[in-house]
Amino acid sequence: MPPVILTPVSRVASAAALVPAFAIIPTMPRDASRARRVFQALILLAAMAVAFLAGMLTERLQAHAERDAMLRRYDQALREHRARVMEAEKWQQSGAPKR
Repeated sequence: MPPVILTPVSRVASAAALVPAFAIIPTMPRDASRARRVFQALILLAAMAVAFLAGMLTERLQAHAERDAMLRRYDQALREHRARVMEAEKWQQSGAPKR
């Protein structure tokens, strides 16, 4: 009987032949290119997640800066209004005749 030379395809076939007939999950050949594609897809997914979170952070920082500017303007207007009210009250107290 001549020697049997196992090529990658025949190795898979011989490994499949060793699997019992009642096996639930048959053995699958390892495909390096498929594993590489899955790994690249995971890297791409992680990069997209990081980019998404960076975009959210940038938007939040910009919105916070705009909110701070608006609150500063509101605070300044409120201080000016209170100063005018106090000035009017002082004017009424000093100019009004006392009873």
